[in-house]
Amino acid sequence: MEICWDVCDQDGLYPGNIGIEVLGHPFPLQQHALMLEIESYVNQLRNLTPPSPSAVSSTTGGPFHDHCLGSRLVDPFKDHDDFHHFLRKDANIDSLDASKFGDVIGSHTEKYASKFTHGDLPRNVKGGSVAAIIDWDSAGWRPEYWEFTKVHFSSLGTPSDALRRATGDYSGQLKGEGLLWNFADFPADC
Repeated sequence: MEICWDVCDQDGLYPGNIGIEVLGHPFPLQQHALMLEIESYVNQLRNLTPPSPSAVSSTTGGPFHDHCLGSRLVDPFKDHDDFHHFLRKDANIDSLDASKFGDVIGSHTEKYASKFTHGDLPRNVKGGSVAAIIDWDSAGWRPEYWEFTKVHFSSLGTPSDALRRATGDYSGQLKGEGLLWNFADFPADC
């Protein structure tokens, strides 16, 4: 999700700041207000009703794009188990070495609800409040942990503590996904 805002200080406006720079700005009240606003929008998205309880698809139920999966469109998955199998590059869960992939096994054997996920949280920001939510190319239905883990795929995402308040704490799933990002690279490009 790219969010546009303008940041003011005693010298005036600083348009087009990158999110992390602005979120690290020395105005904690402005940071807090912005994080609450982002949290509210994320909660609204997560409260939408999925087309099926375990949908993994685009916003319309069709193929989707996600930067951490690769450059190609990915066909929708019938459920989270199929999606997780794809993330593991078709490796069966019981074939994984538990001493190396315990976090993946733990994450991929849990049951999740599908939540509407933007999939590309704040990078470009302007202002002290959200003016627009843009960049919806990665949006769609994903397992409930995906928004939290996906923001860590890039170094320019929303700070974890702000997103944790909106989505819940998926630190264990993040460890598992981090292993897969190294192990499976971009599964859609295989």
